[in-house]
Amino acid sequence: MKVTFSFLRITYVILFLFIGSLLNAQQTQNITVNVVDASFNEKLAFATVFVNELSIGGTTDDNGIFRFEAPNGTYTLLISYIGFKEVRREIIISDDGPFNYSFGLVSDNVLDEVVVSVQARGQMAAIREQVSSNKIVNLVSAEKMQELPDANTAEALGRLPGISLQRSSGEAQKIIIRGVSPEKNNITIAGVKLASNNTSDRSVDLSMMQNEMFAGAEVSKTLRPDMEASAIGGTVDLRLSKAADVPQFNAMYEGGYNNLFSKIGDTKFTAGGAARFFNKKFGVKFQGSFEEKLVSSHNFNGQYTNPILVQEIDENGQLTGEQSYISRTSGVHMSLSNATRRRIAGNLTLDYKSPFIDVSLFNLININPNNKILREEIFNFLNSRNPFSLKASDNANDKYVSTHLLESYFRFFKTELSVKLSYSNTSSDSTRKIFPFKELDLSGETINQNSLVFRDPKELLNLYGQTEILNNRLVTNDLAKDKIDDNTYNIDLKWKVPFNFKSLELDGTFSVGGLLRKKERSSDSNYQYVQYQAGSGIGPRNISLELFPWMEWPAGDLQGIPASNFIDQNYNPAEFLNGEYNLSWSPNINQLVNMQSDLYENYPLLFNFQGLNSYKNDYANKEELFAAFMMFDLNIGSLLIVPGVRFEVANTSFSSYSIVQNGINTSGVSGIPRPVSAERRNEHFFPSVNLKLKLNNTLSLRGAVYKSISRPNYNNLSPRIIIDSDESNTEIDSKNPLLRPSTAWNYDFSIEAFNSKLGLITINPFYKIIKDSRVVLNDYFPLRHDRIVNPPADFFNNIPAVDSYPSDFVTNSSYFNLPINNPDKAVFYGVELSVQTNLSYLKNKILKGFVFDLNLSFINSKTKYPYFKEVVIGVDNSGFFPRDIIGYQYSTRENKMPSQPDFIGNVIIGWDYKGFSSRISYRRQGVTVSDGGDRLAFKQNFKDDLELVDISLRQRFYKNFELFLNANNITNYVDERFVIYNNEHRLPLNLNYFGNRIKFGLRYRF
Repeated sequence: MKVTFSFLRITYVILFLFIGSLLNAQQTQNITVNVVDASFNEKLAFATVFVNELSIGGTTDDNGIFRFEAPNGTYTLLISYIGFKEVRREIIISDDGPFNYSFGLVSDNVLDEVVVSVQARGQMAAIREQVSSNKIVNLVSAEKMQELPDANTAEALGRLPGISLQRSSGEAQKIIIRGVSPEKNNITIAGVKLASNNTSDRSVDLSMMQNEMFAGAEVSKTLRPDMEASAIGGTVDLRLSKAADVPQFNAMYEGGYNNLFSKIGDTKFTAGGAARFFNKKFGVKFQGSFEEKLVSSHNFNGQYTNPILVQEIDENGQLTGEQSYISRTSGVHMSLSNATRRRIAGNLTLDYKSPFIDVSLFNLININPNNKILREEIFNFLNSRNPFSLKASDNANDKYVSTHLLESYFRFFKTELSVKLSYSNTSSDSTRKIFPFKELDLSGETINQNSLVFRDPKELLNLYGQTEILNNRLVTNDLAKDKIDDNTYNIDLKWKVPFNFKSLELDGTFSVGGLLRKKERSSDSNYQYVQYQAGSGIGPRNISLELFPWMEWPAGDLQGIPASNFIDQNYNPAEFLNGEYNLSWSPNINQLVNMQSDLYENYPLLFNFQGLNSYKNDYANKEELFAAFMMFDLNIGSLLIVPGVRFEVANTSFSSYSIVQNGINTSGVSGIPRPVSAERRNEHFFPSVNLKLKLNNTLSLRGAVYKSISRPNYNNLSPRIIIDSDESNTEIDSKNPLLRPSTAWNYDFSIEAFNSKLGLITINPFYKIIKDSRVVLNDYFPLRHDRIVNPPADFFNNIPAVDSYPSDFVTNSSYFNLPINNPDKAVFYGVELSVQTNLSYLKNKILKGFVFDLNLSFINSKTKYPYFKEVVIGVDNSGFFPRDIIGYQYSTRENKMPSQPDFIGNVIIGWDYKGFSSRISYRRQGVTVSDGGDRLAFKQNFKDDLELVDISLRQRFYKNFELFLNANNITNYVDERFVIYNNEHRLPLNLNYFGNRIKFGLRYRF
């Protein structure tokens, strides 16, 4: 680590001294041009600036700034921007300055009266950047992120075209871009890649991000060579802004009401400010936020058996030869989660700007200390002796994300060199205190199995959903700790060289650069438990009776501690799922936690080490990424072409464990798990071209062709192996360290129509072809690999060798579900339609306050899922009777990709009048396929339509003060997943009810 930091420091000093020497040799003046919207004093990114006498030009950066070098003299500047009147100004450059010029552009729609509508302002800011970008993007401005009633950054992004969401307890958590699952998208903060805090995959949890920390967000649907290629769906960049020229301050207090808790319990406070000093060369901007909210959810899960083959019998009891498959409803799992989520965030930005160099230091920290009480009830309809179990747990999970970026821009010889040094840390530290109870019923009646076939679990719950508390026992006392830590270091270089060929009427920039990244990631678990059952429970029983004199535990009871010791008399689950179901009883969780703490403090050796749960998620992963690119920005009249190529080399070193389970040992494993490791290297070229053609002042066409990549999830890439010492337990848990990254060719097209009255209308069709997507091949028998019929080319070269498994325990019947690269390609295609407009051009004071946003996305996908079809490949005559030799024919079935909804729609209607602002939003996410279906085409899992309605109201008073009220999910939508059997029987998989939430508060800004 010390070597890495020393290398960064030396690199930075050398660059600084080298460039400084070049700067001293300059004989020209460095001129800065600031371009803003005159009506709103907003910076105009990507405005066109042309210096007539020098025949050079370009576009402003994200802060509305364009820089050029010129000797002393008189020059004419031509400044233009779509939707604004062109400005033509003469400037005089001399040794005495000035060196900074500001220009305010006026809309080409001049009104008698300009009403500064907050909502129109946010909409116009996003439209301006989208229209001016040299790639296909969708944007959320800072105003929009803070004005909409969104709980977090993921919710705000979910209102953009093509974005669907994964939720946790009603809150958006991860984003899906164009139906492509979260781990295949790239999330950055100020261009710095954000690491996952998930144990198994590369997806990023955005629920911990506060909107107030960011100056908007950009979703890039296409890639340029100077962007990371690891984005098959798209790239989300969360922006951090610098201090404006005018001092600013803001503060907000917010309270909230949660109808599941039926009380006011939420609170949020944010404050921040910005100012510039030393003739506005040095800027400071800070923002802080604290939020505490009660988050509750009710969950209902139906549980079903695997397919059961049924042979048809005629009236004489003879087999007809016809057969079918059925499934029985095996149980119900219900849970009540009461959580307190806290979000503590801070952002500090320091910057210095001069004609020769701009330096910025961005710092962002997010801390999320969360606590959750979870009560779970499980009814088992197939086992009459253990018909019920209950699990209570106290969970603490502290998440931490920090991003630090030192960004410098050096200007010399009419070129610009950017140097970015960054460090990002993501960690998660959780503790789970788990208390499982089971009911023992020796006299329970067996439920008629035929009555369970395709039976609605709600009906069965009404018939058999009871438990006798006196028969419940606490069977173990579990303590689990998990920690994930991810440290990422980056050096990012980009050198832009402008050029101009007058004879060819061609100008633009040539860019070259690269990226060096080092990632160190680890996951560590520790699981301990106290056994209260059978002979192992005798010692804990004696100690518990001595330490807890209030406990009643009859002598000779070997089933566990009677639940009657822990009943919570004050437990009130209220109306579970709107009163549709009744929960039974709950233990006093505080009492159980205190008991566990006393036991651990006084008798730590009483807690047994549970080896399987302690080792199976342990790993260490090191990744190094080197990237280099070259790119042109070519302006040929009204045509912009951005061609280029990127090259990436990724080296990965992954270590985990080979574990042998042993149910006889208290640790659950045999011996000490053996370390295993795997290394891999991948090299890829990523060509791309982005096009933009301006047909006239209203219409523009865009297009893009590019290649992108998605690297395997940590869980699938692990060399981990779990096998059982009991040969009757034949299922192996194994992954595939030989997995290749998925790559995609992406084709995008866009038609844009924009003017100041019409607003912005876009149509974006897209098409993606993904190679080597990751799928699971079920029931792979490693010792029967010679029986596989028609395997794909190189099938055995891309899976672990047989000798990589513990030979003492692998039998001919051992099998596992194998992650592989799909030999068949996956295809995504669809179209996004978007309309953003407002009526600010009208003279009617009431109507001119309306703002409209509408976007619709229609998405489809298809791929082929592999499976083994049993076939007869020969006859075994070695025994007395001949037997068929069963082989496994590699086969496929076609279906959609998981996570892909058919339809996504967002409608937002806002209205501002004087100091009053209102907005209503409607979001719909269509039916989503949850998996690839089974090989028998017997069942398919889905996520049902999602519909959410939110309302936001604001009233400004005393100029800088504002009262607001936000209401989320006012229709009380219930998130539902379901399964369909034989295209006929629809049964619930999961019902998630999170209620509605009301927020109210006071905001101050100047």
